[in-house]
Amino acid sequence: MLIGLQKRLYRATFIDDFGYTMFFRNLIELYPFKITKILTDNGAQFTYALLAEHFRPKNKTHPFDVICKACKIEHRLTHFRHPLTQ
Repeated sequence: MLIGLQKRLYRATFIDDFGYTMFFRNLIELYPFKITKILTDNGAQFTYALLAEHFRPKNKTHPFDVICKACKIEHRLTHFRHPLTQ
């Protein structure tokens, strides 16, 4: 995951676990810079975008997107099956 901070890019790796949202909230609170953009893969822990239609929750925003929106962070997704962007 790439985090954009005022013309600088930093890379952070999240553990795919239920603690990722809590980790991300703590990162936002404790990080000394304003996080402006975040790039994640299309995993179910970050987005519902690539889930099959019958698995996708109806009328529900992903918790990761809720955090990003509340903190005014632009959440970008990597291209599907394009490992060069990861």
